[in-house]
Amino acid sequence: MKKNEKTEYYLRAQRRKSLKYNDKQRYQDYITIPTQLFEELKLRPGQIMKCMRTGNSLLYTPVAEKPKQSENKNGMKYEEWANRIRTLTPIGTWKECNQILKEASAKNPPPPTWVILAKNEIGLKQKLNLKTRRTLWSLDPQKVRSTSKPALRDTNLTDIITQSSKEGRCKNNV
Repeated sequence: MKKNEKTEYYLRAQRRKSLKYNDKQRYQDYITIPTQLFEELKLRPGQIMKCMRTGNSLLYTPVAEKPKQSENKNGMKYEEWANRIRTLTPIGTWKECNQILKEASAKNPPPPTWVILAKNEIGLKQKLNLKTRRTLWSLDPQKVRSTSKPALRDTNLTDIITQSSKEGRCKNNV
């Protein structure tokens, strides 16, 4: 340690508005690190830190990357959740979000990012019932039709001959 090196620093805990989900404002908390300490520890902007609580103090350790969280609190992955929601949500009519989640065996609400993904991928629509103040879900009929796969059918000899005659491949030598 150098003679002039500072050993005591003060960090500032701050909070800012993050996003609004289901009419509830969410906040993001962050800590501001003084520039001198930032440089001494050789930190990079955006670097992920692992934080461990020991009593009334915090221990921060730099890590290579944040571990992926592909499962929510229910132990369910997004794909499984989306498939359950797709089968339980009505198309064109509205049903309470809580009822759909209960039927899908989801004890906790999904992460906001999952709902946004479901809006884009499976056509989930969301609105608020003004009388009961509850969230309602529905599937967009046009989005459901565009994402559903066409039914496969067996091709037979008649289909092959019809198709090739339309393309001009089959010539009659009569």
